Amino acid sequence: MVEKVKKSYLKRKHGFTKTSILANEGDWGRKDNLLRNSPHMSDQDLFHGHLEADQDKYHKYAIARYKSMVEELDKENGELLLNYFDIEYMGKFLALTSIFNDVHFMSGDNLKLIYNHKNGKFYPLFRKETGVNVFDTKVWAYKDLFKYNFPNYNSIMFECQPDAKDALNLRIFKELLAEDKVRYIRDKVLNKLVIERESIIKKVMAVYEQNKSILLADNFSRRAIEIDEFEAIGWMNRLLNLAGRYLDYAKVYGSYDEHENVLEFVCDAYQPIQVIGVDLKENFSGIGFNADLNLYYRYHRLPLGELSYKDLVFVHMGDTLSKDQVLINLMSTETVDYKEQIEKN
Repeated sequence: MVEKVKKSYLKRKHGFTKTSILANEGDWGRKDNLLRNSPHMSDQDLFHGHLEADQDKYHKYAIARYKSMVEELDKENGELLLNYFDIEYMGKFLALTSIFNDVHFMSGDNLKLIYNHKNGKFYPLFRKETGVNVFDTKVWAYKDLFKYNFPNYNSIMFECQPDAKDALNLRIFKELLAEDKVRYIRDKVLNKLVIERESIIKKVMAVYEQNKSILLADNFSRRAIEIDEFEAIGWMNRLLNLAGRYLDYAKVYGSYDEHENVLEFVCDAYQPIQVIGVDLKENFSGIGFNADLNLYYRYHRLPLGELSYKDLVFVHMGDTLSKDQVLINLMSTETVDYKEQIEKN
């Protein structure tokens, strides 16, 4: 997909009648090229004064909106940042970027933000210049041996391109992904992609076939095209496998207090877990993420009233968790009876 996008296309395809296209200055002569080993990145990539000028009468308002968005980003309050983006769109956008493992087009002056003046939202433009990006397997520290496992699924795409991973404007996407509202939508789309894997792979193969004559005419060898296709499909399968494991993982750990009739537990899952009982049907948050995509846990306390913890059913993404996935021990905070029993025995 080419970098240039026309407003007429946005109007025809998406119904956006009043738009501005924001991008950082593509000044490849700046000093940052030597400091970051990339002509695309700059220390000013989140500064509104570094955006390209445009004579369109509405463009100045889009720049002011961008300035306001970055100010919220600096507060690291993702809930406020959501006011500047269409969260349904961002969920789909981040699902696609993850299975292609690509942030190059989201970094530095490569990023194109479409601003819709009608609803006050930004829409990053998705595009592809290459196939699926492979993992950067260099090991600089012990933890690098494990960074491409499914628990790190959310951060993998930000780590795979050494020339792009330090781009300042990637902070926008990390903070959006850290928000439950965006990530849960992303996960639903991702789950659909995992389920429809065979159809997706066939579409990728069809794209290669449709463009093979063009590549051959441009002096690409048939063998090189076949190798590129084979590797792209292989890596996409690997990323979909990781996504599947990430989505499927779910465990519950807890303690049931017999004295208080209270269940204290943690949902060790990347999506919410629903707890179901008689007159009870409630969702409980799983693992959360900060703005750097480091995970943290949320702990819950559920008074059971007339219910027994043994009657509860735990559901994750539509599937009931097995006994091996729900591990609850017994405790009692009652002390008087306990001390009496100890004295007698």
